[in-house]
Amino acid sequence: MSAHLAVVTGPAPGSLEDLAQKADAEHRLVVAAEEEMVAHAIRAGAALELARPMVPYGEWEAWVRDSTGFAPQTANAYRRLYRNREWLERQGANTIKEARRLLSERDTRERSKRIPALKAEARRLVHVAGKSQAEAADIIGVDRTTVNRWLKPGSGLKKQKRLAREREARRALARQERDRAMRKAGGSVAEAYSLIHRTAQCLESACSEVGAPDAKEHMREALRKLYAVEDEIARAVRLS
Repeated sequence: MSAHLAVVTGPAPGSLEDLAQKADAEHRLVVAAEEEMVAHAIRAGAALELARPMVPYGEWEAWVRDSTGFAPQTANAYRRLYRNREWLERQGANTIKEARRLLSERDTRERSKRIPALKAEARRLVHVAGKSQAEAADIIGVDRTTVNRWLKPGSGLKKQKRLAREREARRALARQERDRAMRKAGGSVAEAYSLIHRTAQCLESACSEVGAPDAKEHMREALRKLYAVEDEIARAVRLS
């Protein structure tokens, strides 16, 4: 067992207060050591960030393995900590584990918002700029498998069609439930709803017959308002 892991032996302290003070002192050393680890990692990242442009393209991982005592994944983690040092300081990250967790959560939030733009940039890099998928992945900061999935022919279109079918199925189910509620309500409310619904159906057919773009847009706006009236009647029935 290494010296720093050996159990300290000797006479027991004289009081519970002595034990508390000893534990607290060691705890403070642990906290200080963890914070120092972050500082060392950031300084390592600074050196690696300077070294990265000097290493020929495609040789970075081999250079890290041959020239340092750690893996390329560790090197990239250190570079990431260095590039985000000011943000991490504002977040109050005191350990490497906490810093990496905060960065991962932030990247997940930001990437979910940027996925459409990232997909477009990946297509531009590969199909227009002539980059390989690996190069495009490195430039935009995602893995190669993700770029390959984004650029797979028809993948995006299939997903859009599937989502459209699912939305239409939900709308159809909602319409069926609403129609049953109206029939159950009966009376003038049901008659008013039925008239609005038939008018909306006629207007849908009229929209396809109008050729002028401006006129078609006005017809669609009228149709949207009719749908809104349907929704308001349905809400009134549910609240009654």
